[in-house]
Amino acid sequence: MRCSNSLAPESSFFEFLERSLGVLARECPRAYRRALDCLGPRRLSLCVDDEAMSLAAAEGRHVLDRDARPGDVHVRFDRPLVLALLDARTSLVDAALNGDLILKGPGDALVVFDDVLKAFVHGLARCVSAPHLLDSYRRETPSRRVASSGSIHRHLGDEHGR
Repeated sequence: MRCSNSLAPESSFFEFLERSLGVLARECPRAYRRALDCLGPRRLSLCVDDEAMSLAAAEGRHVLDRDARPGDVHVRFDRPLVLALLDARTSLVDAALNGDLILKGPGDALVVFDDVLKAFVHGLARCVSAPHLLDSYRRETPSRRVASSGSIHRHLGDEHGR
């Protein structure tokens, strides 16, 4: 999967993430702080489909940017996996074991990412605006996106032998 720092379309995962983090900060600040606390001083390098950004915490707020600095944890996945995780149809562990989630970093990388994601999803589930955000994300799926989470293997050269 190639990741670029080019401008993402309005319907990108990162647009959804930015809107979701804003909603979480306003509507469920405890969960927002929990997610930032779980992230701690780490920088996550996220690659979703062909777009890349980093997520970090600074001064009690999230920082989502196209910074080229390497992250402490590198995560690659695709849009269908995002929906499967949000719909609780899979777990991070299952996605990683199946090769749908590529995670690189220190030994605690999966634990950190899992803790951040749990705080985010559990908090977002308590937000009044969450159903609208999720519906909007589903409706905005660009036609150029891949159709199944298994397609990540085609982008990564089937590096997991599947």
